[in-house]
Amino acid sequence: MQSDDVLWRRSLLLTVWIQRMPALPAARRGHPRKGPSLRTINGHGRITVFPLLHSWPDNWCVMAYTSYDTGAVAVLGLIPVEGNVFEPGNLFALAHRHSPDKVGDWRGPGEHAACCWLTCLGSSARAIPNPDSFTVIADWQLDLDQAEKVDGTMFGHSRVETGRIHIDEPNIPERALTLLTSRRPDPPLSSG
Repeated sequence: MQSDDVLWRRSLLLTVWIQRMPALPAARRGHPRKGPSLRTINGHGRITVFPLLHSWPDNWCVMAYTSYDTGAVAVLGLIPVEGNVFEPGNLFALAHRHSPDKVGDWRGPGEHAACCWLTCLGSSARAIPNPDSFTVIADWQLDLDQAEKVDGTMFGHSRVETGRIHIDEPNIPERALTLLTSRRPDPPLSSG
């Protein structure tokens, strides 16, 4: 286990590195901004893309799970699908709607329970994939909405960052749309 001082130094170095990187224009990221973003985080690696039923019985969205900083930081992002009226919004709020603080080991200070739920969601999607989910190795950009520290580690992660994610792979929007439409008998998208 690393000391807080070492983690703080790594975080500071990563912050400086991120601030020096030029931000991509919104048009390149492939989606309009829906709200304020803390910053854009860029990375490269293995990304698991999976459908998520976030509100029973039929409110689906498409999620992506990856990590950086040698796995210490879990990244969970919503993949925007144009016209999808069923996006859950803030992923930490989504986690709290599932009452993760009722799980024994997940009780802790602040957002610890939501961090545990989110890391479990991403790790489970990778370890036991849905038949329709897929994995790509690509560059990605996360419009960061919220970042929280886990009290200890959960599934190998000590921090969780969430937001809207864009994956630099040409067919991701079509594949994400396919994930949504295969889940609903009625069209899941708004008409406008």
